[in-house]
Amino acid sequence: RRAFVLLFLVGLAAVGDGFLGSWLLDGGHDAVAVGWYLGLFAMLMMLPSAACAGVLLHRAGLNRTLCLLLALKGALLLGIAVLPVLPVGPTAAVVMAVGCFALGAAVMTAVWQAYMAAAHSAAPATGFAFLTSMEAMVLMLAGLGAGRIALHWGYAPVFFSAAVAALVGAACIPALSF
Repeated sequence: RRAFVLLFLVGLAAVGDGFLGSWLLDGGHDAVAVGWYLGLFAMLMMLPSAACAGVLLHRAGLNRTLCLLLALKGALLLGIAVLPVLPVGPTAAVVMAVGCFALGAAVMTAVWQAYMAAAHSAAPATGFAFLTSMEAMVLMLAGLGAGRIALHWGYAPVFFSAAVAALVGAACIPALSF
């Protein structure tokens, strides 16, 4: 049951990542440049980010790592939600989008560790596959709803909602105790 709570909140928090490319495009960035930002730079940052999460998992444990990473993800998503009203240049949006992708890799490293811990010992691969599939379903359904929200009210409510999900997830981790 605790894994389902986590996958629901993390799935909702990850919805914001799916809108970063269109957010940058609609913010005036060139399509080729956005491809470079998110297709190369963000991908290059994901591997060291996931490796750092692995080190953090080893040193701080699963619960503390999940709490920290989800709180950071929530803070970053809140920053993205309010960025349009701040007096910053377009580079800030790129840095935050790349950072959000990289932090997403770190969060998923910790979340997948939680899924492995929650999987039944008799069939761990099946349990892990089931949990990751359920998370993909949450992402898909939440993404459909978030797309409608973005269409009518812009990106800020999507990023704000994802931030709230991440922060609620961070607050719930001690009660879930993996």
